[in-house]
Amino acid sequence: MTNLKDKIDKVKSKSVSKWKENATYRLENKWLEYSSQIARRILAIIRDNEELNQSRLAEILKVTPQQVTKIVKGQENLTLETIYKLSEALNFELITFPEYKYSKPLMDNTSKIDQARIIAISRSVNQDKVKKTYSLG
Repeated sequence: MTNLKDKIDKVKSKSVSKWKENATYRLENKWLEYSSQIARRILAIIRDNEELNQSRLAEILKVTPQQVTKIVKGQENLTLETIYKLSEALNFELITFPEYKYSKPLMDNTSKIDQARIIAISRSVNQDKVKKTYSLG
């Protein structure tokens, strides 16, 4: 029986596992899911591009290979600036935004100056209508 205990002691880790703390951290930090999504996209792009690897990406970004390793592990809290730089380096949008009410300009093919003139004319016309409607004479 001691033979089995000796064998278990040989393969048993000397340090105490931190699996519970790690699991709690992942549950409390929901941003890790976003970071993981971005990491998987980066790895897929690298895998599909024969001329690209993590070291080459680090060169393009002017960071250390260790920094790229942290990013592709999905455990790095990335800034928007870093995500943008990664997107540029990979020539791929890593995050996109859905269409919403204000996605498109109010008036296509008009400059801001033209838009301001249109608004000013519109206000002027509306004021004239109000004056005519409420004039006493």
